[in-house]
Amino acid sequence: RNLANNLRDEWNIFRHKYKKTQSQASLELGWSASLFNQFLCGRRPINSEHIIKISNYFDISPDVLDPHLIDQREVG
Repeated sequence: RNLANNLRDEWNIFRHKYKKTQSQASLELGWSASLFNQFLCGRRPINSEHIIKISNYFDISPDVLDPHLIDQREVG
């Protein structure tokens, strides 16, 4: 599985649990709705800083999104 697929899966869990829209999430993350959608669709690369920010927001370990990362949730 790739990063975009993992992100979409975790986003679906998160949005149903917390009743969030992409617009709400992107605003709370400090991103445009377009950027967040590009991440979800795999049309834009996601760097480690973005992964950590998203994982903190979702309250998951970064390695859930990208198994190659170690848990760095306290960074940033």
